[in-house]
Amino acid sequence: MSATFNPWKHYHESPEEQAAIKARAQYRNAMKDEYRRIKTNPFNPPQGVIVGFKFIFTYHVFFRFLIIFSSLSSVFYTSYTLFLFFANLSTLCTFQHDPNMQRWFSARVTYAEYIKPSTKGCFVVSAFVAFFGLVYWGLSSRRNRLLSEVERGEVDYKTRALRFSPK
Repeated sequence: MSATFNPWKHYHESPEEQAAIKARAQYRNAMKDEYRRIKTNPFNPPQGVIVGFKFIFTYHVFFRFLIIFSSLSSVFYTSYTLFLFFANLSTLCTFQHDPNMQRWFSARVTYAEYIKPSTKGCFVVSAFVAFFGLVYWGLSSRRNRLLSEVERGEVDYKTRALRFSPK
């Protein structure tokens, strides 16, 4: 007679460990979905997160500190605000030890690395470079023409002061 199938003996993990594995897989799938949502959104590129050396510091924390710091005029309140800010710094800067979270934040801040070259992009960049190149060429040719007149002595000091702006 064949032995009955016992699923709890089939795996090496306990039911609690299997539940934890399933929870981690669900969390991982949620992070993948969020990554895909951010990565494939054509209207809103990722913004607002600065990844530091060991912590993530968001813009709103810094601006909240600046608003509190600038709104209080007294020295006592300013020093008290500084004390509160640095006392709660550990709650404001969350240290990341989870590699999945680090990959997710890295995917948010490395958006520019995934820009693929296209014909339209090359045209826009070349038009941008050509415009500023023409502006530079026009300004430098005018400057060189005026400086050559000064070097040859064709411009007196009074006209030179009126035609050339030193700033």
